Amino acid sequence: MNNFSKSACMLLLAAGIVSCNNDFQEIESVAKVKTVFQSGFESQTFQNSIAKTQLGADGHTIYFSGDESIQVLSSKSESPCIFLNTSGKVSTSCDFIGEIEEADQYYAAYPSSSVKAWNGQSVTMQLIGSQSAVQGGFDPNAHLYVAKTGGDQKYFQFKNVCAYLKITTTQNLRSLTFSAESGKKLVGEVKVDTGDPTVIDLQGQGSNVVSLLPFGSDFIAPGTYYLSVLPCTLSSLTVTAVGENSKSVSKTCVAQILFERAKIANFGTVTFNFEETAQEEEVDYKNGEWFDGTITTYNKSGDYPWPISQYCGIESGYYKCAPAYSEPAIGNFLFGTCYEIQYGDKTIKVIADDICPDVNTTFIDLEADGFTALTGLTTGNPAVKIREIPYITNENLKLVVKPGSNPYFLGCWVFNGRYPVSNIEISWDGGKSYRSMRADNQHNEFWEFQTVGGVLFEGDVTFRITDKYGHQVIGVVSNFTEGSVNDLGANFEY
Repeated sequence: MNNFSKSACMLLLAAGIVSCNNDFQEIESVAKVKTVFQSGFESQTFQNSIAKTQLGADGHTIYFSGDESIQVLSSKSESPCIFLNTSGKVSTSCDFIGEIEEADQYYAAYPSSSVKAWNGQSVTMQLIGSQSAVQGGFDPNAHLYVAKTGGDQKYFQFKNVCAYLKITTTQNLRSLTFSAESGKKLVGEVKVDTGDPTVIDLQGQGSNVVSLLPFGSDFIAPGTYYLSVLPCTLSSLTVTAVGENSKSVSKTCVAQILFERAKIANFGTVTFNFEETAQEEEVDYKNGEWFDGTITTYNKSGDYPWPISQYCGIESGYYKCAPAYSEPAIGNFLFGTCYEIQYGDKTIKVIADDICPDVNTTFIDLEADGFTALTGLTTGNPAVKIREIPYITNENLKLVVKPGSNPYFLGCWVFNGRYPVSNIEISWDGGKSYRSMRADNQHNEFWEFQTVGGVLFEGDVTFRITDKYGHQVIGVVSNFTEGSVNDLGANFEY
């Protein structure tokens, strides 16, 4: 990891100078005010203001391109003013000129186009996720700086908020996309203290994905590029490249990756093989035996939500259904169990996302679109062949806390299972000992546990999930809020 070298760019709030020396780490700026400060003046809308700071050929020096703007807020106002550099010259120094009332403190954010809101000396800024590829540099609209100054000093010492990712490519690409693990935030909203950019709040909207896209051409040419990201620590990072032939290839770095403010994390030089066709791994899917049954169709009334659709979503290619839970061939299904249904020479795949009334025949209620796709009919009760099949997904198991749960009682679903869940166990001592949950005694719709011995569903609780074939997944849950969706970090093997 390379550090940005020190720079000094000072901005005086008069008709002054902003100078940038050989420093990518701390940009300091000074500008002199030519006129008396006047309250509330704003010369441009935020959308029209732009910033085009450039990275020099040495990879460290910052250059201003002559048409950037900053937002300045005084301690006496809630509305910022725009200060402009209109020199039109690429230089390490520039003038930022504007009008604002006299005050004891001034706060600044750069570029002005990134600002979402001000709250005193704190500013909420937006780091964009789709960044333009600028060879040897970074997207001029994808970097964030803040500064604070006393009214008697009349200068700003701008400081970086972002970290930087450096990558060197050896071929033409249509795009480069970096993906962090779930729950991390690479881009999006960040609330920053203008007096100390290490004090940041990442609670706003954001994404764990940042992309590099061509700028002024169809491809990203071979060369070195920088992406701006928010400071964070990752355990893995995946880069996906799309080549000239529109094929995509991914590479994953599994290691601790530290994105530090004002420093560069170097991903290195990468070459992608877009000609190699991935061989599909042969998987021994465990399918059940075919048995005879019937199907019918119904329209969802809306009084009981589709729980998997509501909380996790369903992979494409599966229709929703409601099996008869009392029939032994189908019983103990639990939500998420999948079936293949054959009618004549056609088959469809369905997933149990509802329950069916107690009946004495082997049948499955299909949502209308699935029934018609299989049979070509809109009503009826045709005979079919049915067998249980795995759920084909690359997603992890998700434990959903059922509404009505509390610290003393947990009702939950486990969704996305490749095979049906047969047992759920809970541990309050990090996996040293487990207690079994039980399926609810009506129709095994969900799992439940009433606490005993003073333990509560709070903090970190370990869950061991077992499928009907003995595969196990162990994960930790710490959010027991009603309706919360907890990623267990893995899924059953096929």
